[in-house]
Amino acid sequence: MTRKEISETLLGMISPIVEPIGFIKQKSPDGILYRRLTHFGFNDIPLLIWEYDDLFYLSIGFLIRIDDLNKIFVYYGNYVIYEKDETVTIAADIQTLGYEQDRRIKVQTSDDLSAAIKILKEILMDKGLSFFEKFQTVKSIDDELNRNNRPPNLYCDDIMHRTIIGLTAAALNHNPKFSYWEEFYRDRLKNASQSRKDKYEQLTRHLKDKVLTQSN
Repeated sequence: MTRKEISETLLGMISPIVEPIGFIKQKSPDGILYRRLTHFGFNDIPLLIWEYDDLFYLSIGFLIRIDDLNKIFVYYGNYVIYEKDETVTIAADIQTLGYEQDRRIKVQTSDDLSAAIKILKEILMDKGLSFFEKFQTVKSIDDELNRNNRPPNLYCDDIMHRTIIGLTAAALNHNPKFSYWEEFYRDRLKNASQSRKDKYEQLTRHLKDKVLTQSN
């Protein structure tokens, strides 16, 4: 079994599902990437392949970018910003969406591959596409991130990302509990590096001066 054979099998599974709903295959060094441009940003589906001699691992991801959020918070995090910013807002993997064993599936035989394809297809059809449907607006991100008792690190890292994405979403959505979440995230960062704390304070000032002053 070769990487090429696995790639062709993955393509045979995903193409008939995602191409009719607007996804287009992109070049990717890590495996297979399908992207759908949206009115708010884009949806990405990477199919990832790791190879170790005769052993492979497979996975699938679901990535969402909402431009209105990213164009603000990306400057206050640990993101590497290229000329064309393609950072994502939130993401889910197979473990997030219910595959409890791991974030990737081990494949060593053709039977393993068949079993992996079945699992990946079920996650794509049953959970992945609905993930894209659920999160299409700033409000949907605000509602998801700015709620108490969330599972840790769901859809983004709680310290590195949720603190800045959640606060930005609260501001853009004119969440009446903005001040509560400002203090909530500041407390979450109490053990973070000073540079991260400084960037968070810069973000809060920007949101108060440039976003919250605008009418809803």
